[in-house]
Amino acid sequence: MSEESDNNTIDKSAIQVKSIELIQSEEGTKKKKKKQSKSNNNRKKVNVLNIVIKHLSCRQIFKCNVISMFFLIVAIAGGHFFLFYKYTSGETQSGAFSKMHREFVWIFLLFSIFFTLLFFYLIFRWKKMTIKWLESHYGSTSGRNRLNIIQKFNNTCGLNGSLYLHRLYLWELIENTVQFFNLQNVYLCTLPVELTSIICIWFILESSHRAFTFSGAVCRKQGGNKFTTQQRDKQIVFDMISDLFFLVVPMTVIYFVYDLYIPLERGIWLVLTPTISLFSKLRRMTMAFYFENGAALVVKAQNESSSKINRRRQSIYRASYIDKVERLQNKNFRPWMKIMVFVSAAGYAVFMFVIFLIHLATSGQTSTVCKESLGSEYSDIIWEHGCTIKIPFCKSIFQPSCDCAAIDIKNHNMTKLPKEIAVLENLQKFSVQNGPLESLPSELENLQHLIKFHVTFNRIKRFDHIDVSKWKQIYSIWLDYNKIQNASKSLWKHATLAELAISSNVGFRIPQNPEDVYLPNLHFFHAGNNSVDITSILGREQLPGIMFLYINGNSISKFPDTFETLKNTVVELGIARCGLRVLPSSLSEFNLLKYIDARNNSISKIGVEFNKNIVEKYFSGNPLCEEQSILFELECQPLCTEYCYSRNHKNKYCDPACNSEKCDYDGADCVKEY
Repeated sequence: MSEESDNNTIDKSAIQVKSIELIQSEEGTKKKKKKQSKSNNNRKKVNVLNIVIKHLSCRQIFKCNVISMFFLIVAIAGGHFFLFYKYTSGETQSGAFSKMHREFVWIFLLFSIFFTLLFFYLIFRWKKMTIKWLESHYGSTSGRNRLNIIQKFNNTCGLNGSLYLHRLYLWELIENTVQFFNLQNVYLCTLPVELTSIICIWFILESSHRAFTFSGAVCRKQGGNKFTTQQRDKQIVFDMISDLFFLVVPMTVIYFVYDLYIPLERGIWLVLTPTISLFSKLRRMTMAFYFENGAALVVKAQNESSSKINRRRQSIYRASYIDKVERLQNKNFRPWMKIMVFVSAAGYAVFMFVIFLIHLATSGQTSTVCKESLGSEYSDIIWEHGCTIKIPFCKSIFQPSCDCAAIDIKNHNMTKLPKEIAVLENLQKFSVQNGPLESLPSELENLQHLIKFHVTFNRIKRFDHIDVSKWKQIYSIWLDYNKIQNASKSLWKHATLAELAISSNVGFRIPQNPEDVYLPNLHFFHAGNNSVDITSILGREQLPGIMFLYINGNSISKFPDTFETLKNTVVELGIARCGLRVLPSSLSEFNLLKYIDARNNSISKIGVEFNKNIVEKYFSGNPLCEEQSILFELECQPLCTEYCYSRNHKNKYCDPACNSEKCDYDGADCVKEY
């Protein structure tokens, strides 16, 4: 019995050993098949990818989405170069880039260069970037390559990085803060209520769209916590439209529609955040479109390959890259973060909606407030008819006040202005023309935001009681055609003043001590027909940036030696009716000079050789016209009047000097205006 039992035990052991060997053999076979299948899949992936890469062309990648990005990049580069040109050229084209020394003006040129370089970088590197990305995400060794610092940053904070949503909405928070600051301190102080209401509506739409996108995280809808790449890209496109709106519209309306000069610092502040945001988003979106269009080619090829063997694409290939990005970004962007974005966006939308309603409901009260502030006698002409840009909510969002950004009064009957005009604290442009105005209140000096001060064709007798040094941002002062004799000392030493017109004020005293004059930013100076000695200010130490110098109808017995120091800046020179007998020999060194008016002097000969760039040379009324007009190619035929400055005076602007019947009312430019 024991012997039979031992034999049975041996047989059972042998059977167990064979079973184990059989199982191990089957497992080994499965592993080999799995490994072989994986190897075959890798080979298929590589073969499909190689086919796509081999036939890759710009026509396949440069679709409408990419071309639209290129257009925006070029447009923004051109826009910033235009701003650089305007801020370095003043209000005229003749002195192009003559003010490149201005502080921080290089920022516009830098932005233009960056966007231009970005365009060429994307144009010339598209294929290399796309192929590298496809190999990284669809090749057999994807994800195994050692990453450098830039690639690690892109994988973390790039468009498809794990933490990109954190970066996107943190920047949204910063932008909202800056835009609200601009609303309170720039838009509401420069644009009328109708336009600021549109801006408020835009803020409401932008924030509401963001809140709606994340509403699923709060409502807990099925799949509500998932933030798809399609939603993300729509949000980015919406943000880009918003950035473009605030980059282009406000400055365009302020400058071209309302004719308000935008100080350099304010211009930089307006474009800074939208430009930085657009640079980042345009670069990443263009590259993302490259990769998206390339991935679409690979997926299409994979579908065609898998359909040939009747198998699903994802059973052979990996899940699409977009699916992986969605899972990764949603994993890191927690539900509570989405709720925070929803709450902040919804709260901001409600806040802006409240502001919009308050402005809509209370803006009509401003007339009553202004009647109390300015007095019933002046409120109608100054506020109702004179104020072209009413800004009742400037720096006071919830309470309307009597405030105005621009006053333009023509053909009036006022003899004086009320001192209460100083209540218009944020006035930037003040223009009063054609009337019997005799005096200006000293309270005008308290209007510290003035940029343009134009009081012409009146009867103003004095300007020495107004301290213009308090006008920190003043750009232009025009006092033509008045009876002013004196001006405050601060007028002749101002850091920002760029245009000064004091013509046709007979006897207007000019400081005789050259040390009393220093206008470093002045490029336009018109002191014609004042019949005074003006030689003391003709030097680089007094007018270092002067380009347009008109001193016709004054006493210039002899040009001072310092006049030669202006040779590198003066573009146009008016010296008609000054009693000149000879021209200064230094004029031959004025290489930038393009226009000279020396009519009605006593010049008998020219002892200088003009540069070839001069387009207009007017010398009628001088003895030399009888002998030397042909030799020096001088214009010796009289103009329509002795005061009109050029034969080419028709320029769609009414110039008073040419506003006469003989000049056809400035070539019909003055018919509508006067």
